[in-house]
Amino acid sequence: MAVPKKRISRSRRGMRRSHRALSFHGIGICSNCGAPVRPHHLCLACGYYKNRQILG
Repeated sequence: MAVPKKRISRSRRGMRRSHRALSFHGIGICSNCGAPVRPHHLCLACGYYKNRQILG
């Protein structure tokens, strides 16, 4: 049966997992007011979505 000969250090384990981090992307800019907006969501600053006013 395969058994590890030595304990893996925190540093080596972290280096192995370095590519698993979540990436933070997908923030757009509101075309009406320029505020940061999540994709496919209306702008909470001005209430616009796709150049139409949704919230009054």
